[in-house]
Amino acid sequence: MLGKLLKYELKASGRMLLPIYGAVLVMGVISSLFLRTAPDMNWDNTIMTVLTMVSIILFFGLIFAALCLSLVVSILRFKKNLLGEEGYLMNTLPVSTWQNIAAKAIVAVLYQIISLIVAVFAGFSFTMVGANVSFVEIFGSVIDAFREIISQMGGVFWLYAVEILVIMLISTFGSNMMIYASMSVGHSMNSHKVVSSVAVFLGFYIVSQIINSFLLAGGAYFYALAGSYSLSELYRPQPAILAILVLEIAYLTAYFFITKYFLKRRLNLQ
Repeated sequence: MLGKLLKYELKASGRMLLPIYGAVLVMGVISSLFLRTAPDMNWDNTIMTVLTMVSIILFFGLIFAALCLSLVVSILRFKKNLLGEEGYLMNTLPVSTWQNIAAKAIVAVLYQIISLIVAVFAGFSFTMVGANVSFVEIFGSVIDAFREIISQMGGVFWLYAVEILVIMLISTFGSNMMIYASMSVGHSMNSHKVVSSVAVFLGFYIVSQIINSFLLAGGAYFYALAGSYSLSELYRPQPAILAILVLEIAYLTAYFFITKYFLKRRLNLQ
């Protein structure tokens, strides 16, 4: 059943997000062509300058909109499908609460990743066409930079790269899940559901920052007392990466179970 939920969610979110992805790519080509051909056009320089600047502003505005809209769509889909009128239908389906949550989170993160990929691809296209730089040149520069980094770090580079990517992925899931948890708690109230959701979100954020601060201070104190480590070793990449990974998993798990509990036990669709 999770597969069917994912398929439905992909289509529903895609109807809102795919058009703006196309607009980003099209505007990237248009703005880069203006940037490249403007000096050679016979039009009045003022007109060409204005058109070029407007197209570039629209291009970067669409990139920003695509990145923001992927998060907005995630929030709207969760609210409408599970906390709004559609919640009556969703709760009559033979679907577990965790499957509803998982479908929303997986599709949300997938489209957020796609938004980032589209933004990067559009940026590369803009650079290549606008600056008349070939893909081979840009790709070669990136490869050379990676080779230099790998030569300095050795084989441990790939370990760090994988760990950081995993942390980023879990952190993205955790961020979405914190929003879902906040909305689930807020919408369990009888009134002022949106205000309550925002207040709960701020509460979760403040608490998480306090926890992070205490853990950082506690880690520094522990290393200082241990004696076998200097205080600066606290900031070595590997221990720090592993600590962050564990913390992000803990946050994700906590927010998931909060969301599940309130959707299952305290759901208020009135």
